Formats: sequence, C-alpha cells, structure tokens
Amino acid sequence: MSTIRKLYSEAVKRQAVRDVESGELSISEAALEYGATKGAVSFWLKEYGRYRPKRDIVEVVMKSEKDRIAELEKALADSTLKNRIYEEIIDIADKKYKTDLKKTPWHQAIRRLHREGYEIKKLCEVLKMSRDSYYKRLKRGHLRHVDEGVVLKLVEHIREDEPRVGTRKLQDRLRKTGRRVGRDALFNLLRKRGKLVKPKKSFKKTTYSKHSYAVAPNRIKGKEVDAPKQVLVSDITYLRFSGGRFAYLFLVTDLYSRQIVGYHLSRDLSHYSAILALDNAVQVLGEVTGTIHHSDRGCQYCCHEFLSYLGERNMLSSMTDENHCYQNAVAERVNGILKDELNLDQVFSSFVEMNQSVKKAIWVYNTKRTHWSLGLRTPKEVYEQAA
Repeated sequence: MSTIRKLYSEAVKRQAVRDVESGELSISEAALEYGATKGAVSFWLKEYGRYRPKRDIVEVVMKSEKDRIAELEKALADSTLKNRIYEEIIDIADKKYKTDLKKTPWHQAIRRLHREGYEIKKLCEVLKMSRDSYYKRLKRGHLRHVDEGVVLKLVEHIREDEPRVGTRKLQDRLRKTGRRVGRDALFNLLRKRGKLVKPKKSFKKTTYSKHSYAVAPNRIKGKEVDAPKQVLVSDITYLRFSGGRFAYLFLVTDLYSRQIVGYHLSRDLSHYSAILALDNAVQVLGEVTGTIHHSDRGCQYCCHEFLSYLGERNMLSSMTDENHCYQNAVAERVNGILKDELNLDQVFSSFVEMNQSVKKAIWVYNTKRTHWSLGLRTPKEVYEQAA
C-alpha cells in the first residue's frame, strides 16, 4: 500500500518558518502545529529561513504573454480552490471544537501581515472587515494585557498552597483566571524576579525487604486500569524532626485518579501503621472486594497481619519484582510531590505541627495540584468524575 504524502503550500511553509524564527514555536512545536515532521520543518528553515544558503542565480526564460496569462489563471484557480478548502477546514474545526476561528484571530492575522508590509486597508477589504473594527479589537487586546505586578501577585497567591508549582502549571492556572501570559514571558518574569523553582533531591531508604516473609506476584504489570478502586498503591516516606529524629508517613493512593485515599503518620515503621493507613482508605472507599493492593516488598506489606487484613476484605496483594522500585512509580511520585512541592521536606519542631502540615499538604495535593497525566485536572476531579 503506497504512502500518501502530505503536501504543504509555500505560504504554510513560510508561516511555519516565521513562527520558529520569531521564537513563538520550537521546531518540535511547529511540527505539531502544522502536522509535519521535525525534519520537514528543518528543511523549510533551510529553504525559506533568514539564514538559508545563497542559491545560484539561474537564468529565467521569458515565456510568451499567452503562456504567462494561462499560468496566472491556473495559479488563481488553484488559490481559489485552496482558499475554499481552508474555509471548509475551519468550519469543520469550529463545529468539532465549538470555536469561532474566523472571528477570533482575524485581527492577529492582519497585524502579522501588516508587519510584512501589507496595507491594513487592503487586508481589511479582503476579509470584509472595517478598519474601525480592527482598531477596536486591537485596543481591546491591549486593555487585556496583564502587567507584571498583577501576574506576580497571582503567582504568590497560587504558591501559598503550592509553594513549588512550576512555570507551565502556573501558566495554566493564570489562563483559568482569564490572564493569558506566554510561556516564555512568564518564565523570563519569574527568572528576573528570582521566583523560579529549583529542583530538590533527597532520599532515605524506608523499605526493608531482607525478610523471610513470602512475597506476592506483580498483579498490575501490563494491567489496564480504567476506573477508581481497581488498584491502590502504598508506600512510606520519612519526615524530619529537629534533633535528627524521624516520623514516617504511610500513604495509600488510588492508581487511576492519583488521589490519596488513606494515610497514617507514625513515629515508627511497624506493620500496624501500614494497616491503619489502608484501613483509613477502606473507610473512605467503602466496598473494596477485588481491589488490588500494590506495594514494594517491605516487611510491613508482606507480614501475616497485613495480608490477613487484605484477605478479610477480599483484596488481592501485589508487589514489585525484586529490586524494581520503579514498578511502584506512582506511589514514589506522590511522596516526591508532597515533599518537594508541598513543603513536607522541612524540619518540623513537633509531631503536632507535622501532622497539621501533612493534613494540609494532602488536601492541597488532592484538590488543587493538577497533573499533566490527568489532563491538568486534580485527583479529586478525576476520581469524582469517574465515580
């Protein structure tokens, strides 16, 4: 079966090149935007970009006037047909995505073409729009421009609950408040004001797997999880006290929605704390017959008491393969978010203060912290919509 090669007009290629050279899009983003490959966009840059190699001047053979007219008529017919096709594409997109592309970005198109030397009057005539409408729309766009002070105040407000939320998610939060700020502009502003989040890495082993207990097979490897309560993942992370002391946070997370459904803060690593965290989850979830509980091979999850708790509720035990902690990646990731983004990596002065901070961090994580893997929705939104 032959491959259908997608054709692009010179205008589309030149527009893609302008978007890349202006910094509006990267080569990868331009490829996605125009439905082309990265190799194609790179080739267009060589063909039409500002830094394209000089070409040999070729002798142009003049055609007869008749041939020239025929050529122009064909080009006009092709352009008319192409314009008709684009109109159909826009109409289809408007219906599918409930947009109004012909009305929304027209003034932006005029502004771009004007920068290339086209007259605003002529552009408005072709689009059958008055110049007055264009200037009004342009002015309205300027009025919507958000100054740096407003953006920084909004960022500070968002980071009251999520102190380490990154630039891309901040951009999405600002958009939801009606403030559209470009990704690069926001990044540069935060960098200029010293408000970029620096990554933190820390690790303390909480898993003791050198024990004599039997281990369960990995029941979720290759399993498609398409609803809440199908799989719960558990893990333990440490929290610091002053004086070099530690407490341990036992977490139970719904794998589908990423929502933390149970937890227990303990002063020790006993299996009893693991049972309390799971029992907290069961109280929230209700019926759990057939639910898979997945964890690492820590003794807390392999011991007879914990497995008996699972059996009494008709739950199935699942564990990672030996030395494969990445098979419990979601639970590990939740630990990292709570500590790296929601300030549970600080040194607490008391167990009471720590418990209060844990409660708030879990609430923010479930109800405010969006996930790229969830389509920039919160775990609570995903869980409730699916339930």
